[in-house]
This record gives sequence, C-alpha cells and structure tokens, in this order.
Amino acid sequence: MHEGQKLHILIQKDERGLNEIAALLNVAEATIIRWYKEEKLRTINKARLKIIGIDLDALEDVNKKHDLNHIAVAKNNAILAAHKLPLYDVDAMAGNMMLFSESNPEYIIDWVDLPALRNATACIGVMGDSMYPTYKRGDIIVLKEIFDYAKDVEYGQAYVIVTNESLWLKRIDKHKIKNTWHLRSDNKAYGIMEVDQKKVVKLYRVRGTIRIDNF
Repeated sequence: MHEGQKLHILIQKDERGLNEIAALLNVAEATIIRWYKEEKLRTINKARLKIIGIDLDALEDVNKKHDLNHIAVAKNNAILAAHKLPLYDVDAMAGNMMLFSESNPEYIIDWVDLPALRNATACIGVMGDSMYPTYKRGDIIVLKEIFDYAKDVEYGQAYVIVTNESLWLKRIDKHKIKNTWHLRSDNKAYGIMEVDQKKVVKLYRVRGTIRIDNF
C-alpha cells in the first residue's frame, strides 16, 4: 500500500470530509485526489497533513502483497540517485495520459543522465510545431511535476498540460474566469486555447531542453 492509498483511507475515515480537509490545507479537492495516486507524497505535503491530524506514518501497512512494489521503488530510488530521468514515448501513451508515471515502465524508452536537473520528474520528445522556435520537433524537454496550481504555476512559462484526452505543450496565461487558464503557443500561426483546471490531471513545468542539431 503506497502513501497515496494510505491518505485515501485516512480521509475516508475522517469525519471532516474531503471538502473541509481541502479548505484546511488551502488546496483544491482535486489536488488531494491527485495525491491519492502518488506512491510517495512530498515531505512538505505530509507535514501539512500531519499538522491537521492526518499522519500517514501512523497507519500500519498490513498488506504484504506489495513486496514487488517495494522492490520497484528501491530500483527507482537507485536510478534517481544516479540523476537519470525517464524518457517517455508520448505516441505510445495516447489515450493513457494518466499513466505518465515511473510505475508504468512500458512507456519508458530510455533514461537521460542530467545531474544538473536532479529534481526534475521526466523527459518527453516534442511533437508538432506549435511552440516553434522555442521548442521544435525532435527536442527533448525536461519536466518537473507541479502539484499546487495556485502557488506554483508561473504565468507566461511553458508547461505540459495533461487531461484524460490530450497532452499539450503550451505557455499558461491568466484567464479572467477563475480556475481557467489560457494556453498560448509560441508559434503565432496557432490561436489561444483555454482549459478548465478541473480537467487537468497532470501538470509539468518545462525545466530544460535537449536539442540535437542536424549538420
């Protein structure tokens, strides 16, 4: 049983309910629901939960069927210690965007050694020309997952926005409608899009680019 599952159980048992707990943490309910899917919660989020009486470490894990999962986590930790990031095959993931995770190694096509970006999450290849010339087809972009949209999203920066149906590489701009973003391309041939934050299941900030020039 991973930490996200433990959190789900504790919140289900909590008389305050998801809505009140989200308010106490000053996050959206959708943010907590995303935490349910995380094998290991960020230390700062665990500390915030503990302050309001939700202690993941106090929940005894009696499910012994997850030994193989613990082995996989240990392997992943060893890979992270070597500063290697998974490179995902976005084409193969079409229709399975929720599986953008190291727990689904079938979509990993390579590992990229980037010691300077050890806190990044993953890498993907750029498809299409909507963000040209900043990012062009064939570039590899380095991503860091964002969990708290209200605090961590910087308008004007490039992000990979994942919904159940689509994956976009765009700049996020402020929208006059609450909990909605404008999505802007660098290529002026493309128009402005908008997305409801409730439909976003994963969000990644672009932290770097690897470009191989053809001579």
